[in-house]
Amino acid sequence: MLCAFFAQAQKHEFGFGAGGTNYKGDYTNDNFELKNYRPAVLFFYKNNITPAVGIRYHIMVGGIKAVDSKSSDPVYVKRDMSFKNVLYEGALQVEYNFLNYRSNSGRVTWTPYFAGGLGLFYFSSYSNSNALPIQPVVPVGIGLRIKMGQRWNFIAEAVARKTFTDLLDNVSEETYGGNANTLDWYFYNGICVSYSLYKVYCPKHFD
Repeated sequence: MLCAFFAQAQKHEFGFGAGGTNYKGDYTNDNFELKNYRPAVLFFYKNNITPAVGIRYHIMVGGIKAVDSKSSDPVYVKRDMSFKNVLYEGALQVEYNFLNYRSNSGRVTWTPYFAGGLGLFYFSSYSNSNALPIQPVVPVGIGLRIKMGQRWNFIAEAVARKTFTDLLDNVSEETYGGNANTLDWYFYNGICVSYSLYKVYCPKHFD
């Protein structure tokens, strides 16, 4: 029982999330369109190094699509093209909590956080022989974490993904209305539930 007083903060955390992925590129005239959201799921493990900083390793699967016939731009409606793709992402993400929401004082039970990292993603459909299906990606965004009891957490986040390719939508050439000078982005917005594990340290004289 005495060992309970030496329980460290929740160091290891496992979570599952669901939400939506979206895309910005040659089908959207570099605009963000809500109607293009597709379902996505996310699994992660997080190592809480300090109360403020944690390193998250995650896997995400989500779809992206766009249809010219549903565009608000008459130029795209006339082009009448469409695409859909499935993205598989693995990334390392550093998260910084602005508040110590895991403090035993109980006065703070939530915190906004900043997230940034580096990863790789694979897109399942591409038509350009010069495009590699596995590409680097840089996730950057914000989130909100709420402590629910000693071990459970509720998380909401919105994270943009900067890619280094213009071929997520298979459109790059000017003849198809594309712009090879702009790179595509995709986004994940979702909610997660996570479970924290305690690491308990017992001094020898309490064994």
